Amino acid sequence: MEIIPLISERDVEVQRAHVVQNRDLHTQAKACLLLGRYHKEQGELDKAEALYQRALAKARQLQAHELEADACSGLGLMYQVKGRMDEAVHHLNTAFEINSERRDEERLAVNYSNRGFVAHLQGKVGEAQELHTRAQQLHEALGNRAYWAEECGNLGQLALLQNKREEAAAYFQQGLNVCRELGDMQGISGHYQGLGLVYLGQKRLAEAEDILKKGIEIEERLQRDEGLAHQYSVLGGVYRQMGRFDEAEEMYRRTLATQRKLGNKQFEARTMSGLGLVLREKGDTREAGVLFQQARELFDVIGDNRGRAVQAAFLGDTYMDVENFNAAEDAYRQAVQLFTKVSDLEAVAAVKVSLGRACVSNRAPYDALLPWQQALELYRELQQDDKVELVEELLRNGIRG
Repeated sequence: MEIIPLISERDVEVQRAHVVQNRDLHTQAKACLLLGRYHKEQGELDKAEALYQRALAKARQLQAHELEADACSGLGLMYQVKGRMDEAVHHLNTAFEINSERRDEERLAVNYSNRGFVAHLQGKVGEAQELHTRAQQLHEALGNRAYWAEECGNLGQLALLQNKREEAAAYFQQGLNVCRELGDMQGISGHYQGLGLVYLGQKRLAEAEDILKKGIEIEERLQRDEGLAHQYSVLGGVYRQMGRFDEAEEMYRRTLATQRKLGNKQFEARTMSGLGLVLREKGDTREAGVLFQQARELFDVIGDNRGRAVQAAFLGDTYMDVENFNAAEDAYRQAVQLFTKVSDLEAVAAVKVSLGRACVSNRAPYDALLPWQQALELYRELQQDDKVELVEELLRNGIRG
């Protein structure tokens, strides 16, 4: 969520003139902020970083605390796109501290949201939910309905991450209703994407395809590459579930090209993962494995343990496809460790089942019994009776599992 407005292309030269020719430091700093935001949206992240740093230096020289906070916010969001999460957190926290001292509630609400988004990307779901809820409360108190609706989208995404699809759908629908009242087309598109994700999770694939195509129509009119990339990515997932793998591959490749252009490492990693799944379905295990490995490396740089865990599990599946059972076991064990770190017990159980099967395939059937027994206990704890029956059957079959 940006506090710095996005200038039009025709205003760029005006702001550049302010930076070079205007002797007023405050005007120079403001121009650097506006140009930094412009270059960030163009995917020119190094230029954006340099401009935000210049703005920050000038703001501190002037002791202009509002400008200083805005420069820190800009840097934080730019570092988030680059995947440099520690620096993102540092600058966003600095902005929050400044705005807290100034008691600037409008900027504090934005700070809460941005810190929540970074926590979300780092897999800190509880922290992210708390921060986005606080942001929404402040936006409601301030009467800022557009930002309130945006927080509905953020909270909906977090609900999806916890498999709370009905709760997520309610958030997205509430946000959509407000955006329709306000005529906020970008917001409408974002909530269409959220509902598309809900429908995808519910296997309502035709409805998902329909609502995502509506979002694409809006983004095409708005000429927003980032918005189109997000819609294409979800639509790729829908086509994969439909078995329309060529169309899914096309959607993911379009998304990947855009995310690389914009420099967004988090979404680049997610897109590589989605494309890898499609290619694995098409039998191209070599490129799929390369994509999963590259995605895992990006998630490692970002510090996203959940992302790393998912890629490790996908790599394990890919190694099983080519009967590299030792590598599969190693990948599954890494996935178990990482899912345990983020307290995703359902994922831990699922990977332990896969690990047991890898052990059996690797002619070590007795090594499968411990992970299967552990998976059984987890599924009982989670009250997933169908999964309990599956693992009990594996254990009954023993070495034939």
